Amino acid sequence: MRNMKSIGKALLCVALPLGGALFHSCSDTWDDHYRTEVLGDGTLWQAMANDSELSNFQVVLKACGYEPVLDGSQVFTVFAPVNSSFTEEMRDSVISLYNAEKAAGVKELRNRAVKEFIMNHVALYNYSVSSLTNDSIVMMNGKYVLLTDKTFEGGTLLNKNVITSNGVLFEVSDLAVYQRGLQNLASVPGEIVNGKTQYLDSVTEFENELLSDMMEADLNDEDSIYWLLAPTNEVWSTLLNEYQTYYQYDAKVATRDSLMFNYPRRAIVEGTTFSVIANSKYDVNDSILSTRAYPYDMRRYAWGSSDLKYYQFDQPFADGGIFDGTTDFACSNGVVKKTDTWNVDKTNTFMKAIVMEGASNKTFDSVYSVNTRDPKYEYVPAGNPYYNKVYNNSYVVIAPTSTSNFQVLFDVRNVLSNVPYDVYVVALPLTVQDTLATPLPTDFRVTVKYHDETGKEVSFAATKAFTPDHTRIDTVHVGTYTFPTCSYGLSDAQVKMLVEGRTSASKVRQGTATKTLLMDCIIFKPKVD
Repeated sequence: MRNMKSIGKALLCVALPLGGALFHSCSDTWDDHYRTEVLGDGTLWQAMANDSELSNFQVVLKACGYEPVLDGSQVFTVFAPVNSSFTEEMRDSVISLYNAEKAAGVKELRNRAVKEFIMNHVALYNYSVSSLTNDSIVMMNGKYVLLTDKTFEGGTLLNKNVITSNGVLFEVSDLAVYQRGLQNLASVPGEIVNGKTQYLDSVTEFENELLSDMMEADLNDEDSIYWLLAPTNEVWSTLLNEYQTYYQYDAKVATRDSLMFNYPRRAIVEGTTFSVIANSKYDVNDSILSTRAYPYDMRRYAWGSSDLKYYQFDQPFADGGIFDGTTDFACSNGVVKKTDTWNVDKTNTFMKAIVMEGASNKTFDSVYSVNTRDPKYEYVPAGNPYYNKVYNNSYVVIAPTSTSNFQVLFDVRNVLSNVPYDVYVVALPLTVQDTLATPLPTDFRVTVKYHDETGKEVSFAATKAFTPDHTRIDTVHVGTYTFPTCSYGLSDAQVKMLVEGRTSASKVRQGTATKTLLMDCIIFKPKVD
């Protein structure tokens, strides 16, 4: 038999000029895979707050931004380790890891404190156990965990089936160990140090961490089968020349040269690796999901909408499809599909729409005037006509403290350079907050601020005043903007949006308008021909 290289080793020789999630059917509907229902009094967050044995776990959840998630309306099952198995030292190490990776610009869902710890103890939907339970469930990070009537991943269920208004809570005796791959299945897990599971033996892994990070696949794993789409050198050079224009950082960014070198190359290969095993259930002639795609029931959490299908490609073998005209090179664990054309839609991979949720500390920057109240975050309750029609069922109330108009500054992150963005403000009617309220319009205008090439903050001219339709959710197009500099991956937002109320006092006195704005989110949508 011919000694074949794995795809990971083949990449060192051919194709790329470079230095296992659970998938559901592409035609799944939201109703089949996502539901919210009232189960009991109080939320998961409140139930944990009432259990002193879960205080360390809850501190981590709060530090990592999970309080609003588990105090909201989306349904989860939480397997919370007690303090005797999850100590204060472990708690602090997980928080330190989260903060360190956040400061380094690691995306929230790829932060190891989130992916390997929190998501390893939280599952979507509500699960309960009975004397007959003996099954595997999938956690938020895509890992399968064995659940019986007495155990969770080998740990004992100390308190089970605690029903709350947004899911089910279990108290467990031990941590669920995150298994990083088949190589580590032979390793013996030890304690958590700096937020990561330590292994006690000396299993050696052959791995290109850069490729694994970009593609979310271990291309040297002989127990997996992959297809890898690889551009020829000529195509690579053409793409690189184009993509470099999207990652132009200002002169004051400390790591500017490294970012401008790395990110364009990442952009080319992200979403071009496909697990044959994960896609084997479905007709890949119709649609195929890359290893960076999220399953249907995670898209709303990851991208803000279940309708977004990033890293999923329809009709890949048809004319103009991503595999149209490729040449195959067989490897021991799959196929490298070399192409001298490039049919990957960049708006389906790295050039995503940016959605900044109004009810988020990551979006709110500051109150721009002493006459403006601090933002008030509200949730759309079940039964409200707008329930599940608002981004994550939450919104922000912007209002003045007096008869003056409000002025609030918002942050917009991960903006690419030299890309025209259609910018929208999604405004809500007053009836979202109070179904008995009289709908009234609110006038506002927008000023977009950004960094020029020297790092100086400058502004586009203020827009005219807009008046959203006060009887419905209105997505208001406030302008099209192209930025000379990129802020992708930076911890500090360089693009900011000043939203100013412009409702006249006379309209308020006449009862024909209000100075309060209910905002769902801000959207920056790439405008590509």
